[in-house]
Amino acid sequence: MIAITVIIPVYNGEKTISETLESVLKQTYNNFEIVIVNDGSTDTTQVILNDYAEQDSRIKVISQKNSGVSAARNNGIVHSEGKYVCFLDADDMYSKTFLEKMYEKITKNNMDICYCGYNVLPITKNNEVRKKYDVFTYENILENYIKGRLPAHTSTWLIKSSVIKNNNILFEENVSWGEDQEFFYKVLACSNKVTFVSEYLTFYRNEELESRLSYFSLDKIDQDYDFIMRVVNNSFINRDSKIEKSLLEYKLPALLTYNLLIALASGYSRTQVLNYYEKYKKYLSGYEWVNGFRSLKLNLSKVKLKIKLC
Repeated sequence: MIAITVIIPVYNGEKTISETLESVLKQTYNNFEIVIVNDGSTDTTQVILNDYAEQDSRIKVISQKNSGVSAARNNGIVHSEGKYVCFLDADDMYSKTFLEKMYEKITKNNMDICYCGYNVLPITKNNEVRKKYDVFTYENILENYIKGRLPAHTSTWLIKSSVIKNNNILFEENVSWGEDQEFFYKVLACSNKVTFVSEYLTFYRNEELESRLSYFSLDKIDQDYDFIMRVVNNSFINRDSKIEKSLLEYKLPALLTYNLLIALASGYSRTQVLNYYEKYKKYLSGYEWVNGFRSLKLNLSKVKLKIKLC
């Protein structure tokens, strides 16, 4: 039986997909399959995938018309045969011991979910890899994930396939923002049998601030709001007051505040940003303290935003 399915969605990934695939093929644990879903690429991605599939029978290539990353991941889930599933984006990578250490930990006590930390690429000017330093914990996993306390990312989870399939959990295909986080919210809501490997075993490529500013759109603020409200109204995820409090008193205000500041830095006029501020003012007023130091940082940023808009 196949132990692990690694699901990789890709669209026009000719520049990075080889490095991503090599990071999986060079794993110290070998009982896995790779289900890679080509989401209608128009570059040479398909040729590269075909070459890899011919060389290694563990690689299963699925082609679909361009339908988005959520549809590609869902297609990967449908075609997965592993007892456990993990997800890797086409420009991210695993360290060579990721599968070995995650599989050993999740099977040791028959857990449903395992997570680890991730490194942030590109490396710093001092040739050091930037890590996402947060807290590894067994406690209140969903609440802590919503609050941004876990060093977890799309690539850092290993999940028992039955948790996903028995609960009919899929990525939302009709939305354009927050679908990955929402998926893992649902997964975490299904089980308390969560463990972790307290190491940073994956590599996530992150654009620098200047690059993010170049394509930032005010529409993202509305998308953030829609994402949070969708989760709040989902009784599958929002099962108690702590979850709702985390969403409405930290997650949403943080998304709104930081993105309004980014909007100002991106060159949007004070009037444009002020209109959005007034639109979501009810979630931005008041001093909230639900997330420790992060709440302090958020409240200071609220003050900074208000000063800039006065």
